[in-house]
Amino acid sequence: MVGRVAEQADKTGATRIVVAADRDDVLAIFRAHGVELVMTCTDHIRDTDRMVQIAQDRDLRNNKIVVNLQSEWSRWH
Repeated sequence: MVGRVAEQADKTGATRIVVAADRDDVLAIFRAHGVELVMTCTDHIRDTDRMVQIAQDRDLRNNKIVVNLQSEWSRWH
């Protein structure tokens, strides 16, 4: 399933795909799929907060489009 998520994200034509998580075991699953990985803070309440952290850390400008794809980690293991 993880591979499929990475493949589908790649098909969007996005210039950059970033997987963000607050757990290394989640990021480890994506390592083999060649996407950019980011470890985020563990105190985010929502995944949207995680996305905001990445946008701020990478100094994304207001003219960038950011899409937040979410999935239920508990279904993956």
